[in-house]
Amino acid sequence: VFLVYPSLSLATQPYVPVLATLLLPFQAQLSASTMASSQTHIFSLFLISLISLTFSQTPTQPTALVLPISKHASTLQYVTLISQRTPLVPINVVVDLGGPFLWVACDSTYNSSSYQSSLCHSALCSLAHPNKAPKPMCRNNTTCVIFSKNVFTSKVSVGD
Repeated sequence: VFLVYPSLSLATQPYVPVLATLLLPFQAQLSASTMASSQTHIFSLFLISLISLTFSQTPTQPTALVLPISKHASTLQYVTLISQRTPLVPINVVVDLGGPFLWVACDSTYNSSSYQSSLCHSALCSLAHPNKAPKPMCRNNTTCVIFSKNVFTSKVSVGD
């Protein structure tokens, strides 16, 4: 015999039958009012346990970025529009379907006031696929850089 609360489902709450099985012999000796009080306490403990289990799960990092992509009419390259730099400026970037990067034509005269390079051995540097080619490297043992080949121009570029 299991103690099941009407608002709980056995399919979604696997802890209820185990909890009820363990407490059933003790509840048989209690009076009706004491048993109702015990049931309230048990239910409260169950809810607290369930809530603590919910909050104890570790958060996951995003693994994908969804962007609207269009095909450029004259170059037939896939492009998307993002905003970057400080102040924010809308920029068309080429999406390399065969690689992990977005390609943007850099304006050598533009200097962002908020730009910060990624540090070597940082979490951000490790997101640059350290176990796959191209691997990130360290410039001056401080800045995380990555070398990659642009499939459209066949030029090798460095990015940080």
